[in-house]
Amino acid sequence: MKLREKLVPVSFHLRNFNNYLSLDINASENGNLTLIGENTAGKTTLANCFFPMLIDGSIATPSFNPAKGTDKLDKATKVRNSSRDSRTFETMLLGWGTGAMKVRTGYSYMLMKSIKRQAIVGIGAYRAVGENRHPTWWFVILSDDPKEKLDFSAVDDEGKSLSKSEFIKRNENSGTEFKIFTAVTDFQNYIAEKLYGFEPHNLNRLATTYRLLASPILTAGSGKVTPILEAMKNAQEEIDNQIIDSVADTQKEVNRKNFTNQRVEHAQKRLHRIKKEIFWCNLNWMQQYIVIPYSKKQQDLENLKSNSEKYQRQYANYSQQLEQLIPLMAQVDQRVSDLKNRKTNQDSIEAQRKDKQNQIALLQKEIDRYQILEERLKQQNLELIDLQQIKSKLKGSFQATEGQIKALLIDLKTDSPVLKDLSTIIDQADYLQVESKFKKYLLEMDQALAKYQAIKKNQANISRDIKIVTEIRENMDSKIDSRTKGLMVSRIKDGLKQDNLDVHEAGAAKMNLQYLELNQKCKLLLEKHADLKEILQQENLFETLKSIAKDLTQQIKQINEINTQLQHQTSLIENLQREININQHDLDENFQDYDIEKQRTILSNYEEQLKRLVIDPDLNAKLAAEQTTQAKYQTQERTWENQKASSRANSESLKEPIAKSTADLEQLSKLCSQDLHNLAPYLVVQDELKNIGQLMEFTHQHKSKIRNNDFKRLSVKISDQIRKSNSNGEDKYALDDIFEERGHGDFASIMRQQKSIDLGDIQVVPFDINEALHLMEQDGIAIKKSLDQLESGNKMAQKAYLLAAVHQISDQYAMVNKYNEMLSHGSTSEQEIRLKVSLQPTSVDQEVIDEARNSNLDQRPKLLEEVKNRLNKLASDTDIQADDFNDEARKLLDIRQWSEFKIWIHRKHSETGHFEEVDDKFVQSGGSGAEKAQAMVLPLLLVPKMILDRSRLTDAPALVMFDEFADKLDPETAKSFAKTIDHFGFNFLATMPGGAQNKILADGVENIAYDVIPPKNRDDGKFHQNQVRQALI
Repeated sequence: MKLREKLVPVSFHLRNFNNYLSLDINASENGNLTLIGENTAGKTTLANCFFPMLIDGSIATPSFNPAKGTDKLDKATKVRNSSRDSRTFETMLLGWGTGAMKVRTGYSYMLMKSIKRQAIVGIGAYRAVGENRHPTWWFVILSDDPKEKLDFSAVDDEGKSLSKSEFIKRNENSGTEFKIFTAVTDFQNYIAEKLYGFEPHNLNRLATTYRLLASPILTAGSGKVTPILEAMKNAQEEIDNQIIDSVADTQKEVNRKNFTNQRVEHAQKRLHRIKKEIFWCNLNWMQQYIVIPYSKKQQDLENLKSNSEKYQRQYANYSQQLEQLIPLMAQVDQRVSDLKNRKTNQDSIEAQRKDKQNQIALLQKEIDRYQILEERLKQQNLELIDLQQIKSKLKGSFQATEGQIKALLIDLKTDSPVLKDLSTIIDQADYLQVESKFKKYLLEMDQALAKYQAIKKNQANISRDIKIVTEIRENMDSKIDSRTKGLMVSRIKDGLKQDNLDVHEAGAAKMNLQYLELNQKCKLLLEKHADLKEILQQENLFETLKSIAKDLTQQIKQINEINTQLQHQTSLIENLQREININQHDLDENFQDYDIEKQRTILSNYEEQLKRLVIDPDLNAKLAAEQTTQAKYQTQERTWENQKASSRANSESLKEPIAKSTADLEQLSKLCSQDLHNLAPYLVVQDELKNIGQLMEFTHQHKSKIRNNDFKRLSVKISDQIRKSNSNGEDKYALDDIFEERGHGDFASIMRQQKSIDLGDIQVVPFDINEALHLMEQDGIAIKKSLDQLESGNKMAQKAYLLAAVHQISDQYAMVNKYNEMLSHGSTSEQEIRLKVSLQPTSVDQEVIDEARNSNLDQRPKLLEEVKNRLNKLASDTDIQADDFNDEARKLLDIRQWSEFKIWIHRKHSETGHFEEVDDKFVQSGGSGAEKAQAMVLPLLLVPKMILDRSRLTDAPALVMFDEFADKLDPETAKSFAKTIDHFGFNFLATMPGGAQNKILADGVENIAYDVIPPKNRDDGKFHQNQVRQALI
């Protein structure tokens, strides 16, 4: 790509913005781009996604809607939203119509390059319908290397827009300088300095002009050329404010002297105002208490006659209205009948739609049921396989555990062959019975062992007791021997021993009997439990049996648990198999040879048939509206009939009462004459006022003014005119102070003592007001003589201003030739439309301009006189505040305002050399479409040209937009038009109807055209993208 001297657009980009998800459009090498397409395709909307929004960053509605007129061209400093504009930034971002996005983050940006640098300028924003927050951010990327590939992106890898924080993180290292802004004013200040090289107010003026250039209003015939001429004038370079301020400072002394004169003039004005207040307020009183009562008495009879005529007119009016209503009622009756017939037909279509919807629902339900059955059978069969595998595993566990039980019983039988009772139990076929009886056997054996051991213990105790009895007897015999040694007792010794023997033997015999009984019990116990003897003989046998019993119980418990699980699994398998059988039966019975694809095709056909059954959703509303109109007409007819009858009755009732009050008229007339005599010194009009007739005529002519001067406030008004203090208690124009200062103390004293008095029915002042006025007029004359003696201005300041004015005026007029050369660049024939501009003095004489432009003159008296006149005007305006003095001076001394531009056009078939002035009348009704287009657009291009020529940067961009470019021009004129724009140094973004691109693609100015193609279906509630593709030439 060949780089240009100026920054020109290289490409335009949208990411999730408007009716586009991702759009990249390359401009031609010189930055020109044309969008073509059918009406409503969206080409202007696409252009507005970039221009003028990316010029100054404004997202107010004027950036997306055509200008309404040219009137505000040179006044707008800040673009504001307008409720009259249909397109807003939110609709631009979210898209159009029913398929618009509800929430979206999007980006719009363009890449520009020059031989010195490159820049990306863009905007990002988030919008959601119904949300109050509207995050928006502006960004600029600058690179000093125009060949550098900028690593920039506004979306992630999936095409989703980056949030603001993600965007900053992703691109903060792009280019030489990356800036992002959240306030549009900060963005404007930055690009005004860095991109365009001038002050922000020039950027605002540039963008305002660009908005107008992009609007079809310039060729529609409804705009005005006057604002364009004004904008051209103000776009010129102005004199330095410091030079003007220096001149202004010399006039302040004269201004202060004028203030004294102004106080005297104010005094005169206040005295005149007092006369006027006395005159008009007293007339207010006379109006209320003399004129109005007098007039009312005259008016009563006239009112009665007038009312009778009014009722007659009403009767005729209602009759006419009823005649006009009859055809309207007939028309609405016919429309209601037609709509009812349409509704009957539509009811039939709605019934068909309902039947078709039912068919679709039933078929969809059948397809869904088939798919569910198929899927359910598939899942159930898989589940059945899983259950059978679990059952097979449980069977294996059951068999293994059963084998362990049998092995345990074999081991038990092997280990206890001599235990007959136990062998009988083990021989049982059912191991569950074996386990139960084995437990019972062990319990019985345990009880028998306990009994046996108890018997043995008792026998041991008895044997011990018998031994003890024998030992006791023997001890007793020894005791008897020791106790019977004397003669007296020796003969009883043998008897005692015998008794001792008998007693103890008898006791031993009884104990021995118990022992024998216990022996018998042991014998019976061993007979009852055949295995007891063997268990008693083998010391650990019983413990071994109990251990085996414990193992057997555990194995039995385990096999029972496995058996329970087997039963449960068998039940699950049986239940599942039943469900499978039921579902399979359902599938075989109801869906034999079922072709689901065929059914889906039938369903699709049903849906297509439903779409073709179209109804008018607004029909009921239309019928209701017409019925409402019908009812309204019927109501109106009844109302007018009633009002017609009422008017007739009222007219008949006013034929008699006419004649009342004339008694007080003479008295009111005399009172009026006396009051008018007293008011004569305060007369402020030329009319003669001496009687009631003259007064009535005068008050009728000045009704509003008399009504607005309330008599009740007259004393306050007189007092305020003499002295009315402000919030600081001061009145710099107080009459008493002024009269005191000017040496008229007697008048000042009267004013301070009494400000108003009553004279008959009227109210006046206590001093001769006409004499007071005469004194102030004489003082004013004396002050003006003093002012004439003052010298105004400083010659050095005036000389500096004169030099600057000469330079600026010379440059101003010299540039006209350059502008005309640019305007004529595209013309190749005298028979083509040609334009030129001229600059002519308006507020100064031509001689002033001629003197300024003549560089050979040493003296310029006309110019000097003009400057002095303007300085004198400045000095004599005492209403100017000190802080505003220099601003007013700049307005008066701004040489740009001394002349005005005029635009001249050579029409296509005019005589050679003949040019006609282009004014508002010409562009609104006089010129052809092509003539209006060139007469409005090309001169307006001079405004941004003047602004951009003052840029501090040599490569400041110069991009303009033209909507419906050259639609009023024939091909040859369009080519000339494009060449002129190119010669101005602008590159442009244009929109044109499809097929018209040849007007500019064959003009020798490099360009590229793209077709904007809308989606075929825009109203289905879905988001559809526009297509943009390079146009075929």
